[in-house]
Formats: sequence, C-alpha cells, structure tokens
Amino acid sequence: MKNLITFIIGVIIFFILFFLIKKLFKPKKITRRKKIKDRRIIHRKKRKRKLESKKIRAGNKRLEEIFNALKNKELKDILNYLNKIYPLEKLSSRKFDSEEELAKFLKERSVDFLHGRHHELKEEMSKLRKEGRDVNDVDLRLMSIPLKIKLFEVSLNKKDFYKVINLIEKVEKELKKYN
Repeated sequence: MKNLITFIIGVIIFFILFFLIKKLFKPKKITRRKKIKDRRIIHRKKRKRKLESKKIRAGNKRLEEIFNALKNKELKDILNYLNKIYPLEKLSSRKFDSEEELAKFLKERSVDFLHGRHHELKEEMSKLRKEGRDVNDVDLRLMSIPLKIKLFEVSLNKKDFYKVINLIEKVEKELKKYN
C-alpha cells in the first residue's frame, strides 16, 4: 500500500515537473506587430547613424583652418608642442563643426599623450628594478606625474602642461643615467 502511494506521488511530481519544464522552454510566439516594431527601431537607429555621419562630414573646415581660428592661446601653444611630436594630419582626420569640439578633442589628446609618456617611463623603471638597480629617487618624482596631469586636465593651463612636460623630461634624464 505504501509503495503504491509513493509510486502515485512520484508519477504526479514527474508530470508536474514535465509540464513546468515544457512551459519554460516553449518558444514564444512572435507576433506580426512585434516584428514591425523591431524593424522600425532598427530603421530609426540606421537613420540616426546616417545623420550623425553626415554631420561629421558636413564640417567644411579642416583641422588646420580651425587651429588657425582657435581663440584660446593656451590651447594653441599646447597644440604647437604636440605638433612637434605628431604632425597635424596624424592627430585626426576628423572634421570639427565648432571650436568647442576641437578644444575637447585637443584636451583629450594632450592628456592621453601625457598618460602615455608616464606609462612608458613606468615600464622603463620597472625594467631597471628587475635588473636590480636602485631607482627610489626617480620613483618619487614619477609618482607625482599623475597628480600633475590631473591638475592640467582640470585647469587646461599652459603652465601646468609645461610643468608636467618638464617633470617627465627630468625623469627621463635621470633614468638615462642608470642605463
């Protein structure tokens, strides 16, 4: 009698689980309205991308022309310094509609440049440490570079930019002494 009851309970539990699993993994029906709605969303996204690309291409001023028209003298000086390292054509092939876009772009480029130089110096110092050289005094100067970069990023001041550059050059000279 007990075996029969446990068998019946087991069969009932089996069927309940079977139907629950079947419902969970049953593919949902996609209605025609849902398909049309999805197509409209995709079409809107494509149209938006086309408009954005037209806007970028519509900027009829070239980078050099905007650089010449740039009113912020400090950004001009920073760009002149970067231009010695990278030619203007390599900075960007993008066209800008306004001076604000260019200023934002130049800020990003200059900060990226400074972070890149800092990273290179860190790698070089790491190699010297692995060789067993004592570079603690250089390490102290190198630790102050990210703070100076942040200061420049906030102020966009020419003096702050050149402070960071001078600090990087001093660290490079000290690292050359160890080589």
